[in-house]
Amino acid sequence: MGNTNADNLIDRILADAQASVDKILSDADASCEELRRDRDKRIAENAAAQLRTRETQVKEILDGAATRARLDGRKELLAAKREVLDQTFETAYRTLCEQNADRLSALYARVLKVEAEAGDTVVPAAPDREAVQRAIALSGADVRMADQDAPAERGFLLLGKSYEKDCSLSAILSELRDREETKVAEVLFS
Repeated sequence: MGNTNADNLIDRILADAQASVDKILSDADASCEELRRDRDKRIAENAAAQLRTRETQVKEILDGAATRARLDGRKELLAAKREVLDQTFETAYRTLCEQNADRLSALYARVLKVEAEAGDTVVPAAPDREAVQRAIALSGADVRMADQDAPAERGFLLLGKSYEKDCSLSAILSELRDREETKVAEVLFS
C-alpha cells in the first residue's frame, strides 16, 4: 500500500502537471489566436489606410495632370491666337509697304500734320524719299528734308531740337497695334 499511495500521489502530481500543461497550452493557443486576430486586424487596417492614401495620391496626381493639361491647352491656344495676330499685323505692314506713292504720301502728310513742329528735320527711308517729299508739300508743314536716309525700312524719322520721333511704317503700325489689338482679336476670334 505504500507504493500504491506513492503511485497515486505521482499519478495525481502527473495529472495535475498534465492539467497545468494543458491549461498553459490552451491559454497559449488562445493568446496566440488573439495575437493573430489582432495582427490580422492591424494588417487589414494598415492595408485600408495605405489604399486610401494611394487613392488620394492618385487622384491628386490625376487632378494635377488635368490642371496642367488645361493650362497647357490654354497656353497653346493663346500662342496660336498670338501667331494669328502677328501674321495679321505683318500682313497689314506688307500691305502698307505695297501702297502706291500717292497713298503713302497722303499717309505721311497726315502724320506730319500731327507730329511735326516748325523747324523739324525729316529724315526719310530711302525707298520713300519721293513720297515723303510730296507729303511735306501736301501737309504744308514747316520742315526741311535731310540729305541722309533714315535707318528705317519705310517711312521717316522726325528730328526736333530735343527729340526724335520714329514715324516709320513699322512704328506707326506698332502704335496702332497697341491701341487696336484687343478689337482686332475680338474680330478674329469671336
